[in-house]
Amino acid sequence: MIKPKKSLGQNFLTDKNILNKISNAINATTDDFVLEIGPGTGALTDFIKNTKPKKFVAVDIDERSIELLKEKYSESEYPFLEIIHSDIRKINFQELVSQAGCQQVIVAGNIPYNISADIFFWVFSNRNLIDKVILMIQKEVAQRINSKKGTKTYGILSVVLNYIGKSKILFDVSPHCFYPKPKVTSSVIELTFDKEVNDLDFKEFVGLVKACFGQRRKVLKNSLSTYLSNFNINSSEVNSELLERYFAKRAEELEVKDFVLMMNEIRRIKEQLKIGDEE
Repeated sequence: MIKPKKSLGQNFLTDKNILNKISNAINATTDDFVLEIGPGTGALTDFIKNTKPKKFVAVDIDERSIELLKEKYSESEYPFLEIIHSDIRKINFQELVSQAGCQQVIVAGNIPYNISADIFFWVFSNRNLIDKVILMIQKEVAQRINSKKGTKTYGILSVVLNYIGKSKILFDVSPHCFYPKPKVTSSVIELTFDKEVNDLDFKEFVGLVKACFGQRRKVLKNSLSTYLSNFNINSSEVNSELLERYFAKRAEELEVKDFVLMMNEIRRIKEQLKIGDEE
């Protein structure tokens, strides 16, 4: 057993009933690719490897965990398991998946609370490769992701995720199930994605949503002024009934479809300006 590092946000899950429930939610088969983020001491790894996925990759930033896992799982006994010492945010996931040639790709793990947003956006950027995500996160974050417009918790993550897919809270996990005990309750969530959204639209959508929520107490006319100025669009002089209608609102009042309409309208105005410059 290795001592959890506070700097890495490590809280090791020790409850076998919860570990079994997570493994059942992952539901890997012998045709699948499974990526485990932050295996730690291998508690969940034990359950996943018993399902004998076609390819199983465990990635951890902590060298102590890597040494422990390599001692625990020999290549000769578990040829389908690859243990990688790296920051998950720097992994070339496409290369790993393409080499494996599996039917379904599943990402799972108990992710550190202090970098959960970074990991979400890493997952989002690789969404076209992924069929299902099972993550344990802070309950407050899980509720934020699943929150509705008009609530205080409604924000960037909930809007972005609902643009590209769906989220479901599967069950909560008590602090007593961890070593050391965190101060908060955790939740296990499932994410699935709509793979029709292209990367260009996604990048543009994220930029707009972040700008809208950057100053969430302000109406959009004010909070979007800097964002629009990057495209030489003056929010005070914009000639668009649709944008004028949204400019009087705050970001938390809008649904995903409203952000999509705004994105398309801003794109239309940018094209108009480009044509005007060419003339």
